[in-house]
Parts: sequence; C-alpha cells; structure tokens
Amino acid sequence: MGYAARVKEPDGAEGAELEAASTEDDEAVGERDLVAPPRRRRRSRGWGWVLLLAVLALGAIAAIELVARFPGLVRERVLREAEARGLKLEAQHIEPVGLLPWEEGPSKVVLREVVLGVAKVDDVELRMQRIEVDVEKLEPVRVRATGVSVRAARPAALFALEREAAAGRLSELPVEVSELRIRIQQLVDALPVAALAEIDQLAIVAGKAELEGKAIRLELPVVPGVKLGPYHVALERAEQRLKVSAEELPGLRVEADEALRRVELRLEKADRKSLLRLLPGLRIPELSVEAKLVVELDGPGAPKGRVDATIHGWTPPRPKELAGIVYGEETKLSAAFARDGLLSLRLDEVELRVGSLRLRGEGKLDGTSGGRLSLQLAGSIDCRELASSAVGAHLGLSAGAFAAQLTRGRLGGTVAVSLGVEAPLSRPTEASISPNAVLRCKLVL
Repeated sequence: MGYAARVKEPDGAEGAELEAASTEDDEAVGERDLVAPPRRRRRSRGWGWVLLLAVLALGAIAAIELVARFPGLVRERVLREAEARGLKLEAQHIEPVGLLPWEEGPSKVVLREVVLGVAKVDDVELRMQRIEVDVEKLEPVRVRATGVSVRAARPAALFALEREAAAGRLSELPVEVSELRIRIQQLVDALPVAALAEIDQLAIVAGKAELEGKAIRLELPVVPGVKLGPYHVALERAEQRLKVSAEELPGLRVEADEALRRVELRLEKADRKSLLRLLPGLRIPELSVEAKLVVELDGPGAPKGRVDATIHGWTPPRPKELAGIVYGEETKLSAAFARDGLLSLRLDEVELRVGSLRLRGEGKLDGTSGGRLSLQLAGSIDCRELASSAVGAHLGLSAGAFAAQLTRGRLGGTVAVSLGVEAPLSRPTEASISPNAVLRCKLVL
C-alpha cells in the first residue's frame, strides 16, 4: 500500500508569515556576512600596530646611532674642510650645535683647545681656546675665535701667513678674532729682541684685516727682566712698507720694509714726559729731543746705521771760562754704529757739537748690565777764542770783546781738548766726564 505526501500550500496569511521569516533569515545571514569580515580586519589592525612600533623602534635605534655617530661625522667633515683650505687642525673637542633637525637655535660647530698650522707657512703656530663656525645648509659661513695665541719665529713668517689668508680658500670666510696675542721670537737675526703684540679685536673680510686695541712690548731675552712697553701703536701698510706710530710718543714715526731689512725712525722734539712714557725708568731733567735713526738689519756687521740727534735744554757741564765757546742750550750728537758682539755696538765718526765747540771720536754702547755708553772725544779750541771767553767770564762781555781785539794777530795756536764720557743709559745726565786740555798757544810778535 503506498502513501503519497502532500505538501499543503500555504494560504495567503501563512505565506506572508513564511516570506517574512525567510526575509529575516536572509537578513540575519547577510548580517553575519557583514559582521565576519570586520573581525578579520581587527586582527589585521593589531599586526599593523606591531609593524608601526617596529618601524618606530628601528627609527629610534637609527636616530640614536646617528646622534651617537654625528659628532664623529662632524669631526671628519671639519678636518676635511680644514685640509681643503690648507690648514693642519688639531682640536681637543669638536661639538655640533643645532645641526640636527629637532635641535633649536643657530647651527654651528664649536671647537675647543685648538692647535692650527698652515701647510704653506713654516715657523708659525696658532693656538685657540675656542672657535665657533657658523653653518648654513651644512656649509661654513663665518668663523669666530677667542683666546688666540700666535707664535712666529720671524716677522717674515707672519707676513707669509697674512698673504696666505688673503688668497685662496682661506679668504672665503669672514673671520672675527678677540683676545689675540702674537709673539715674534726674534725680530731680526742680527738683533736678539722679541716682540709681543696684544690685539683686542681683529676682523678679516675678503682677505683684508682691521685691528682694534693694538699694544706692543719689546723684550731682550738674553737680559732677563728688560722689557719696553706696552706701546699702543697704529700700523699702516702700503706697497710692502710698514709705518708705525705710538700713542705714548706722538712725535715718533717708524718706517720699514716688510722684511725689516732697513728701519728708519724719526722723533720730532719729544719732551721729558713723552720720553718717560717711551722709556720708563729713565732719569732725565726737563729737556726735549729730536732725532733721526737709520738702521740696516741685514748684511755683514748688522745692525748698523747712523744716528743724528739734537737735545734741547741740556748741555754738558763745563767751566765758566768756556762759556763763550760752549754756549747755547742745544747739544748735537751724531754717530755711525755697527754691531760689536752680541749686545754691543761700536760707535764711529762720533761728533759732539755745543756752541762753537766741535769734538770728534769713537765709542761703544754696551747693552749688558743695564746698558752703558762710553765715548772718547777730542778737539781743539782757538787760543784767541779761549782768551776772549775766559776774560768775558770774569770781567764781562765787553772785556771779553776787548780781549779778542787785543789778541788778534798777537796770539796764535790752539788748545787740544780731550773728553772721556762714561754714562749709564738709564741715567744719561749722570755721566762721568773726564776733560783734559793741552795748551799750545803762542805769542806772535
């Protein structure tokens, strides 16, 4: 017996309910389809954070390594830049400031305890306490140095350094220097004199230098404790010649060639106050001096040259009987000189003129033990002039003039006069003078 299943078709109400239920089931399935993928994206987003953190960690490690290596990289760059400009650079510390993107403030490189040499210039060494190099786009644009000490064996080395700084890549950067000290070990081979210059400010732009606050001291290394200065000077350069003037002595002018082979000094009537500023410790009365000194500092016998001086307001001591011969208030002295030992000068062609008296001879200038001047001079006085002067000294000018008339044609000959002078350079007016006279007068009948 067989059975057949009949499926009852839903009527209208039941169909609607089934259709609604079917629709809800479809929507539920659709919702499950929509909800499932976001669960997979949440898992993907978690891995993204891990990846991001890993990238950040790697970036931090790279940044830390960059920061750690950056000073070394900067040091290498600084040394390369110095070498490219012909410099030999050593520095205890090189510190980059403001060069990394996250650092604030101006970008610069700071160097401390620096020793600097110039490849093309020998016998010059520069030491600097601090250098700041301003940087723009990782390129140096300006240099500022503080506490700079320069040592040079000779002036020629300094001039060579200056020429090198004014040419090539060294002239590309403006330079500002403060607290500059320059020491020249020996001004010239022929003269053991050291010079120390102190400069407050030095600016170098396009190879041209401007200086402020210049003071110079001179030292004799072989004579401990002997120092001259400081002298506040003005320096002019033109056509490889130097012109120097000193604030302490307005009438002083010094000219020389760059190599200091020949120096000319002119002194325009310097009074006692000015002389004491120039030569502290000098014991002199009220007087003034004008002089010209020419010195050859190169060649055999150097230093050698000539001096011509006039002392106003002072004459050597003399007996009153010579007042008619040794008269006036001026003493003129001239001499040629040449080196005679390490610190001594031989004086030749010495001439002393006071009134109508002329004495000639030779001498020596000894620079040891504070310095001493020795002179041996000789001359002659006409007997008629001596008689007139002696009579005038005791009986008056009229009697002296009468004596001159009376002895004319009747008194002849001369008086030979010699004079020995020993004077300490620090107290020239305290000289020891040893006069001597030999009468060679005769009556003419």
